[in-house]
Amino acid sequence: MARKVFLSILGNGFYENCNYYWQTRDQYSKQRFVQKACVDLLLNDWNENDQILLFLTNAAYKNNWNQSIHKRVNKDGKEEDYQGLENLLPQAKTQPIPDGKTTEEIWAIFDAIYNSLQENDEVHLDITHSFRYLPMLLLVLLNYAKYLKNITLKRITYGNYEARDNDNFAPIMDLTAFSELQDWSIAASDFINFGQVTKIAELTDKRIAVVLKNKGYIEESAKLLKGIKNELINFSTDIQTCRGQNIISNASVIKVHQYLEKLQNEIIKPLNPILDKLKNRIKNFKTNNILNGLTAVEWCIDNGLIQQGITILQETAINYTASKLNVDMQNPDIREAISSGFYILSVKTKEEDWDEK
Repeated sequence: MARKVFLSILGNGFYENCNYYWQTRDQYSKQRFVQKACVDLLLNDWNENDQILLFLTNAAYKNNWNQSIHKRVNKDGKEEDYQGLENLLPQAKTQPIPDGKTTEEIWAIFDAIYNSLQENDEVHLDITHSFRYLPMLLLVLLNYAKYLKNITLKRITYGNYEARDNDNFAPIMDLTAFSELQDWSIAASDFINFGQVTKIAELTDKRIAVVLKNKGYIEESAKLLKGIKNELINFSTDIQTCRGQNIISNASVIKVHQYLEKLQNEIIKPLNPILDKLKNRIKNFKTNNILNGLTAVEWCIDNGLIQQGITILQETAINYTASKLNVDMQNPDIREAISSGFYILSVKTKEEDWDEK
């Protein structure tokens, strides 16, 4: 089973108590440190094999982590009771990091966090106290780890202390969509530029699993994405296996367009332009059109499917000729005769040397 990892950077500022809540105010934890609130609210199903990883500078260790901390001077210059996070999360594993004031120190932070991750980890990232450039660094790092260590970024959270209300309740925001949008961009690029649908399939299955588990108002969009995924797989398979009749009928592409028209995209708002580019990539395929074969040949050229392109071009030439002659293009004898006709024309065989058929 994959290890679950909660990953966060501890700051060194003075943190006030507030009621951090997840989704509704009924689920809250009164804490100074959002890391403790996240553990209380989001990590209930974790076990002894899972890990809380906190990264801290020397100043963060001295001001916010050390268990010997019992008082601190607040922002008004007054001393008040203040408990180090080590007392609240004794099970956490900590690792020192530099301040990140130079390029070398930034790379040292990158290496420290990356090397703490294991193959197939499921990562929950909190970026609340990730100062300055660190949120961007963490997103880049975890995308890097997705491909080199096969990690899964399960959730990104941010404790929005500034948005607290009159009762001192502050939301823990879910920013996971930022990472998902990056994944969708890469997946769409793979399809648009290389004809590969694997990543789209993986992402759709991942999102659908979450939506159907939670049964929300976005369930219909999840079903539409599933339909798009299935039809793109069919479309890709039709070309890779040279299914001429399916390419002519264009049923899969028609369904993709229909699903895209219905999709209102409550899942990730910026996904719409990406889906529009995907739709634009397949717009030249028409309904029940023999010349879809030529469009498929262009697709093969663009995506390096040379042998498939040659086969589809041959089949399209036969289909087109049969249609102009008003004969049955699916009759094997007729197809063979047309193919022989092409050969006769190409090598200029004399009529007396033709095969009787």
